[in-house]
Amino acid sequence: NHPTSKLLFAHAFTTRAAFFHLTMPPRSENWSSCVSDDPDFVHAKSGTAPLAKASVPSQHVAAANTKVAAAAAKQRRRAPRKHKGKLRFGAHGWSGVVSTALTSAAAFAAHYNSEPSRLSSTLSLCAAMTASISASSGVPLIGQAPMRTVISKNVIPPHREAFRRTASSVYYLSARIAWNCFRRYFASLPTLDWVWGCLAVLYATRYFLPRIHETEWRNGNTYVFVLPMAGGIMADAFFQLPVLQCLESDVNNFSAELTCWNKDVVNEFDLLCVLLSALVVAFVFTLAFRGTFDIRQCYWGSAMVVHSICIYLVVKALPFLFGIN
Repeated sequence: NHPTSKLLFAHAFTTRAAFFHLTMPPRSENWSSCVSDDPDFVHAKSGTAPLAKASVPSQHVAAANTKVAAAAAKQRRRAPRKHKGKLRFGAHGWSGVVSTALTSAAAFAAHYNSEPSRLSSTLSLCAAMTASISASSGVPLIGQAPMRTVISKNVIPPHREAFRRTASSVYYLSARIAWNCFRRYFASLPTLDWVWGCLAVLYATRYFLPRIHETEWRNGNTYVFVLPMAGGIMADAFFQLPVLQCLESDVNNFSAELTCWNKDVVNEFDLLCVLLSALVVAFVFTLAFRGTFDIRQCYWGSAMVVHSICIYLVVKALPFLFGIN
C-alpha cells in the first residue's frame, strides 16, 4: 500500500503491455475489414463507402493482364524474323533451280506451239526428269522441316507429311508428262495403255486417297490441302484408263467427234503449269521455315494456288463429262 510501490507496479505493468503490443501479432478485429464477409461491419469499422466485393482488385488485374498481352503482341510484330540459316545449294537446291527453269521453258514452248514439236517434247522430258531428281534429293531433308505450325485455331498443317505428298505429286506429274511424250511418237498398244492406266490408279490410291482412320478430320488442313489434291490427282488417274480416256462429244445435231482427256482436258501445258506450281510452292515453304516469309501468308497463298488448279480442272472437265464440245 506504499505509494512508491504503487508507482513502480504501474510503471512495470505499462512497460510490459507496451512490449507485448509491439511483439505479438495484431488481433483479428484489426483485420476485420479485409476478411469479414459482412460489408456493413467492414465499412462501419473502416468508415468508408461500400464497394462491390473484390471488384477493384479483379478490375486492376484484368486491366494489367490486357496491357501486358497487348505490349507483348506489339513487340512480336515489331521484332524482326529470326533466320534459321542461309540456304545451302547442294544437289537438291541446284536440281530445284534447273527443274524450275526447264519447266518454265517447256510450258512456254508448249503454250506457243499449236502442235507439239521435238523441242517442246525434249524440254518437257528434261523438266520431268530434273523435277523427279529434285524431289528425290529433297526427301532425305524432310526431317529439317518443323513438325507442325499453328496457322489458326483449327488449321495445323503437318509439314513433313505435306512435303512427302508434294514429292509424290511431282513423281506423278513427271510420269504423266513422260507418258504423253511416249504416246506422241509411238504407236498405240492397248495392253500398254491398260498397264499405264492401272498403275496410275494404284499410285494415286496408294499415296493420295485419305484413309478414314488415319486422316485428321478435325484438322482444317485436311480440307484446305489434302482433299483437293487427292480429288484432282485421283480424277486424272482414273481418266488414264482406256475405257474412260476418250469420249464422244456432240459437234452439232448430226455429227460427233472423239474428245480425249490427255489431249483436250489436261494437256501437256496444264501438266507443266501444275508441276511448276508444285516446285515453287515447295521452295517458298522452305524460305518460310527460314524466316524469309511469314508462314501464314505462305500457307494461305499456297492454298489459293491449289484451289485455283482444282477449279480450273473442274471447268475444263465438265464439258468433257457431259459430251459438250
